[in-house]
Amino acid sequence: MASAKPELHVVLKNVFEKLGEAPHWVESSQTLYYVDIPKHRIFRYNAETQQNDVKQLDDTVGFIVPRKSGGFVLGLGRKFALLKDWDSDELETIHEVELPSPLTGGCRLNDGKCDPKGRIWGGTITGEDPGKSFLYSLDTDRSVKTQQSGKIGRAH
Repeated sequence: MASAKPELHVVLKNVFEKLGEAPHWVESSQTLYYVDIPKHRIFRYNAETQQNDVKQLDDTVGFIVPRKSGGFVLGLGRKFALLKDWDSDELETIHEVELPSPLTGGCRLNDGKCDPKGRIWGGTITGEDPGKSFLYSLDTDRSVKTQQSGKIGRAH
């Protein structure tokens, strides 16, 4: 029995000026969340309605991960931050990650995902100093652990 070939459809085109990353699909709501890092924007695309919403933030945003209890965890600059809900501008800093020293370029959270235990794993990227990036885990109790320090080129 031959398997059906998957079909590929372009649903969003030319959304980013430069760099889009960190897609996160939520099956139950048919929603795709993703970020535009240098433009400080997060997106919410609903596949059923084909509506693409954008929210402007005040810093680079490396990832967006929806929470079961509502709201989102963001990698905002060097901070793990909580956005209470999509329609709110209320942001709460959970933890700000350390700045590697010495550092000649910038440092920010670059990418993050949730594991089966509910922890967010997020890594940093440093501008001009590859090899000084860190990998962190944010637990459900909001504690942050450094999992790998300074031995990562660029966390993705």
